[in-house]
Amino acid sequence: MSAAGFNLRAWNSKSEQLRAKASEEKLLDTDTCTKILGMQWICKEDTLTFAKDR
Repeated sequence: MSAAGFNLRAWNSKSEQLRAKASEEKLLDTDTCTKILGMQWICKEDTLTFAKDR
């Protein structure tokens, strides 16, 4: 990522192997829900949700 000019600050994945690697690099996002482009990704369930219009 750094070679392409991206500053990677946190990483999350459903894959335990990738989570272990991110943890080693101190980049693991430990939140149970990750916000992605206005949606919420629940990593362990691998589901996307969004807020309903009120």
